[in-house]
Amino acid sequence: MNTMSLSQMQQVGGGNTGTLLKVAAFLWSHRETLSNIASEAAIEMADLDAECGKP
Repeated sequence: MNTMSLSQMQQVGGGNTGTLLKVAAFLWSHRETLSNIASEAAIEMADLDAECGKP
């Protein structure tokens, strides 16, 4: 498997690779919380739809 160094990835990614890796790490470390938020939002949307008479 061919691997690239961080500096090589930054060159390919236009210098944004470090930022993207930080964002990915944040999302990964908070995935359970984000999943819970999404689930709660889906429940709220279903409740609002039910109140408005939507199926």
